[in-house]
Amino acid sequence: MSQRIDSTELAKFQIEQRIAEIRSDERFSYPPASVQVNAPLALIQVSMKSEVAGLLWALRCIRECSN
Repeated sequence: MSQRIDSTELAKFQIEQRIAEIRSDERFSYPPASVQVNAPLALIQVSMKSEVAGLLWALRCIRECSN
């Protein structure tokens, strides 16, 4: 059981670290780019926002399951 708790805590820590890493990237805080004006930035921003959304969902699931 303690291994499960340790692995759960490790997973939460890694998810939180990745979210912080993405949010600290200055491109994340830029206004949304237009595909017509700056397609590479727009794709990066969409990818970053989608990854953060997925990570937040996983974090919520982990927290709900561990209660």
